[in-house]
Amino acid sequence: MAKATVEGKDAVLKKLQEAMARQRKALEAGLYAAGNNVGTQAKETAPHDDGALRGSIYTTLPVRQGARITVEVGAGGPAEDYAVIQHERLDFKHEVGGPKFLERALHSVDILGVAQRVAKAAFESGSGPKGGGLPKTPWSASLRRVKAMVRREQRKYHPRPQPKHGPRRPGKPKQLPKNPWGDR
Repeated sequence: MAKATVEGKDAVLKKLQEAMARQRKALEAGLYAAGNNVGTQAKETAPHDDGALRGSIYTTLPVRQGARITVEVGAGGPAEDYAVIQHERLDFKHEVGGPKFLERALHSVDILGVAQRVAKAAFESGSGPKGGGLPKTPWSASLRRVKAMVRREQRKYHPRPQPKHGPRRPGKPKQLPKNPWGDR
């Protein structure tokens, strides 16, 4: 009778488990980036009176429950009741922003595209036997990298507005006009 033995099975299983852990952490980073983009867009479209509502918009860190990873984007804190009223009341008129700011932000951001790009970059930055994988959480050593990826993604969808007067030029400061009344 012939016998076959497999050597290195434990090493292969360990590598697979490490790759799955890296994949989960990369997915968390991607979902967090997408959530930040939705939060940024919601802040831009939220009604603005004194800034309390815009300041209450938040994005939570990813929460893993079994195979499920969730990121929450919402408005709340001390302004929770106010946020609900401003979000749901369609009859309010605002000079800046309007109702359903969270829903409109959710529909305007390419969540899947952002999450895929950031997750792929996060996975590849820690992939390979020499890379050693990502840190225990995507927020420890790679926090700066993830934040930089989030900022790049936000700039793609929400570029900074250019000033109306053009870019500042270095040089002599402007001289104030002389006072026509003669007093200082």
